[in-house]
Amino acid sequence: MKKLLMTLAVFGAAAAARAQEEPKKPSIVCVEGKCNEPAPAEATREPGERFLENLKFEVYGIADIALLYRDNIATNGKDNKAGLQNFVTLVSGGRNQSRIGLRGFYKLGPGFRALIELEKGVNYMDGTIEDGTAGDPTQFLNRRAAIGLEMEGIGRLSVGRQLSPMYDFLIQIDPMNYSPTFSWVPTTGSGDPTTFKPNAGRYSTRVDRNIKYAGRFGGLQIIAYYAMGDSLSGIVNNSRYGGGAMYTAGPLSTLFVYDQRNLTVTPTGLPKEQAGSFWVRYRLLDNLLTPIAGVRRYVADYRNVSDTLWIMGLQIRPTSKWTFVIADYFDKKTDGTGQDANLFVLRANYALGKIVEVYTTYGHASSSNGGLAGVMRANDAAPVAGDQNGFSLGIRIRYGYPAAGAAD
Repeated sequence: MKKLLMTLAVFGAAAAARAQEEPKKPSIVCVEGKCNEPAPAEATREPGERFLENLKFEVYGIADIALLYRDNIATNGKDNKAGLQNFVTLVSGGRNQSRIGLRGFYKLGPGFRALIELEKGVNYMDGTIEDGTAGDPTQFLNRRAAIGLEMEGIGRLSVGRQLSPMYDFLIQIDPMNYSPTFSWVPTTGSGDPTTFKPNAGRYSTRVDRNIKYAGRFGGLQIIAYYAMGDSLSGIVNNSRYGGGAMYTAGPLSTLFVYDQRNLTVTPTGLPKEQAGSFWVRYRLLDNLLTPIAGVRRYVADYRNVSDTLWIMGLQIRPTSKWTFVIADYFDKKTDGTGQDANLFVLRANYALGKIVEVYTTYGHASSSNGGLAGVMRANDAAPVAGDQNGFSLGIRIRYGYPAAGAAD
């Protein structure tokens, strides 16, 4: 009898210990005939489940296409020797450059995560890479390919092919939101006005071998970068660097950003191109009226070329669906030619839904003293006449981005 009691006691103790080790199964909760089983406790989840819980991928992009009319287009597509004509075509990016991207985040701890960004430009009118025939077909992820680390309260450090601070800031404050058509802010950013090749000169919007920091501290936003030149002849050759800060206090925002592109060291020194930009924006009457003023100064010290671009704009939001923009870009040449140029723009935008908008834009570009001017940025279409009128009608679908108030 004593042996039997001892045996039962041992089995009882083992069963009790096992019951303490195994978590209780979550109960099924039923309300009004509908039953839901709570998520399993952390200890019962498989390692793969916990990994996926910390990993998140997001697809985002902009699909933008417009019917574009322009006068004074070269008949032969290059110069005005064979005459000029009016031209109607489809363009991808009547408001913003079309793109598709993938963002990935992996949580490493509280407020700490790793990230990956992949982004490709897309021309919706023909399916080609966003930079068109001038783009590198082997550069599949032509807009962005980067990895990095981000910590709450400190900021983000990322490495790879990335957008420059000049792009990150000016797209937020340009009255036309850095539009490929009808904005001259990116004219010296996306292409060289001499060769018309993307990222061939002046400050670049997308930079390879880019080591970049970005942080937000209350109303202060800071971005800085250094891009390695990858030159065997010297670390400074072909390198780039720059940065800026934007401070917002209530309705007022101020911004300064700088960018420098180094060429190859010569016996006389280091030739370089420099660009700096300063802006002020003030939101009035609960965003009903938003006046914007800015200036961008560009200097190429090795060829005695420089210019100063002055920008004035007014954004009007009478309702949640309607937005109107009036903008003027005046390019003051300081190279002795006196070929100052001006672009005047009007745009109306109507939101069909949270992510779908239709818009129409009119622009008039003109130049003095034999200069050439066009409504599009340099690497999209080389101007061949002293003036040009443009009109567009388009639709934009913007998905995966934050709600209203975020940059275009």
